[in-house]
Amino acid sequence: MSGTITSFAAVIVVKALGLLESIAVARILGDVQYGLLALVLSATNLVLACGTLGLPAALTKFLSGEASSSRQAAWGTIRRAVRTVLVTSAAAGLVFGIVMFQLLPDYPERSLKSLFVLGAILVAACAPLVLFGNALQGLGRITELNLRAVLAAVAGLAIAIPLCLFLGTLGAIIAFVFGVAFVGATAIPTVRKIARSLPSSTTPDAVSVRSLLNYGLPTLISGLTVLSALYWINSRLALERGFGDLGNFAVAFTLANVITLLSGSIGVPLVPLLSSLSVADPHRGQVVVARVMRMTMFLGAPFVLGGICFSTEIIGLTYGPQFTSGSTFLSILALSSFLASVSGIIGNQIGGAGKMWLGLAINLVWTATVSLASLLLIPAYGGLGASVSILTGYAALCLVAVMVGRSVFQVPISGLGVPAVWAALLLTSAFVAAFFGGVWRIPAGLLVVGAALVSMVLLLSPSERSIIRDVLSMLGFREKTGGGV
Repeated sequence: MSGTITSFAAVIVVKALGLLESIAVARILGDVQYGLLALVLSATNLVLACGTLGLPAALTKFLSGEASSSRQAAWGTIRRAVRTVLVTSAAAGLVFGIVMFQLLPDYPERSLKSLFVLGAILVAACAPLVLFGNALQGLGRITELNLRAVLAAVAGLAIAIPLCLFLGTLGAIIAFVFGVAFVGATAIPTVRKIARSLPSSTTPDAVSVRSLLNYGLPTLISGLTVLSALYWINSRLALERGFGDLGNFAVAFTLANVITLLSGSIGVPLVPLLSSLSVADPHRGQVVVARVMRMTMFLGAPFVLGGICFSTEIIGLTYGPQFTSGSTFLSILALSSFLASVSGIIGNQIGGAGKMWLGLAINLVWTATVSLASLLLIPAYGGLGASVSILTGYAALCLVAVMVGRSVFQVPISGLGVPAVWAALLLTSAFVAAFFGGVWRIPAGLLVVGAALVSMVLLLSPSERSIIRDVLSMLGFREKTGGGV
């Protein structure tokens, strides 16, 4: 549990610093240039995914299991992954840069093509470094990984502001690439030290490139389906409604993703844990997944309710009044992030069990739903249509993920009924308050959030309250009495 608690604290810090960086960049650039940045970054994420071939996830999997037996197995596996990515990332950057420069539509912003090409080259150059962060996770050094993630967020914030002030959108892209490279670059000495400290073996037990790709390629294709859909949405918004509307949507999307903080913090140590349990104790792994899903619903709901009810105030206080036209986007995307948090727990179970082709099939459901919905809704409704498209996709994804968890992994979902009904009632109340509350919107929203907090404490089990106390203690909010949460 300590890995989860430290991950929770680290993700809070990283998310907070990342949000501050995003706010500072958006306020400096303005809505149009921030929309331009969102489109470029959605493209560079595609380059990064293609360049790494899903091997970061494969390293986490194998270094926590099959390749952890000896020095030769661990380091040999890492070397094979790095050599592969050196070649594929260079090819991805070159091909993507040429293709995008030749085939990119004629956007009003003439600097877009050069930003695309430069972003592709920079990300491709840093792609091999990403592997070492995942290697650190696979070797079980979650605390060291969290520390580097925090340092990367601090350094990224420190350089992003001056770079944006002097270089504009280009400076923001450079800051993004720095954040991608920092964790892996600083993890290299530690990974080498840990690998060399493992027992020696006379047999070469390194995982083959074929095995790495067999695990990584489904992850790659799954990621590409999601990233391609996001790029499609961003590009359609830019073409149909302009970069200003895309900037407002990007702000709402960023704020909504903060809500996935809980599942993200739990997911870091969960994949290695489930990878081990899927072999040693499958029943315990099923119970862990159900428990994490239950707590994710309880602890994530208050954040979602706040995002729905107070979207205008949240955007105005953070990114500024020029972005408040995206407040409706945030209300809708907050709910989609909640569904993503819940379904993401099953995704961790799929990753831990090594059933990556199943994960690909589930992601294809999301991609197909989002693509079809956005094709119909964005031309007519712009950012609102994009938000509804993403919500529709995550609703379908969550439904399929729960069905897979129950039928394939035998996850006991009987205990999820109460939190599911509880969340549904509160979310319905929040949307009523947000869209029909009028002058009573803020008081009604406070009432909904307050009711959620009080009822959550009553519905949590004693063991779940104990876990929350551990988390709060880790974050410095120690109880002064021996009472409840």
